Amino acid sequence: MKETPQLDPLREAQKELTKMLAVIHNICKDHNISYWLDGGTLIGCIRHSGFIPWDDDIDIGMLREDYNRFKKIIKQYLPNPYKVESYELNIHGKHNWTKIMYLDDFVWDNKETEEISQGVSIDVFPFDFVPKVGEPSTTGKAVHKVAKLLYLPNPTTFKHRIARVINKSQLQNIYAKVNKKSSVVTYGVETAFYGSAYYDVADIIPVSEGLFEGYTFNIPNNYDRYLRLYYGDYMKIPDEEDRTQHTSNIRMINK
Repeated sequence: MKETPQLDPLREAQKELTKMLAVIHNICKDHNISYWLDGGTLIGCIRHSGFIPWDDDIDIGMLREDYNRFKKIIKQYLPNPYKVESYELNIHGKHNWTKIMYLDDFVWDNKETEEISQGVSIDVFPFDFVPKVGEPSTTGKAVHKVAKLLYLPNPTTFKHRIARVINKSQLQNIYAKVNKKSSVVTYGVETAFYGSAYYDVADIIPVSEGLFEGYTFNIPNNYDRYLRLYYGDYMKIPDEEDRTQHTSNIRMINK
């Protein structure tokens, strides 16, 4: 009797994430919202034409204007079983950016919360303008200190309650309305990555196309300069001990 081959949980998770990314791509295309593959997802696209073999999530970026439009429409157009993280649906920890989640079929050990988490997700990062490379505005730096505070679904201290109030106030959107456009962007003012890298808008927009897991998705038009700014020699395969994953001991349920 022939044995049924065992499914690789990580690879199955990557397949599901790819399907979810295709859904997001089509929603963005239908609503004229520009996005691009970011971080390890972009490296995977260029170096592997798909996922970095050990990667377990997807990162995309959007300029703030597109990001805010995306947030307004995504719940309306996102089909089941995909969901948008919220205060009530706080599965993977605490985040000040948008996460699109698939909560079926997979569980993993969350080292941050020391609990078992479920599902896999796509991170959608906003990008804000800064005056020039290496120099956020004085206002931007002040807003960042406050807006980056992480919310908790069930605040237990005064600091937690203040952080939640600040997070709900969407201070970053007030800032975005007065923030002047420039030729340089960095990660959104509410994220922990604000000021970690500075990109020329002309290296991103208009976006180009890259092959990822058999699909065509958006990438920065000058992806080489974009990646080298943050990663250096991104084509070099890191040593095994330097290969990091967001999930730990990912495994399948219901299948």
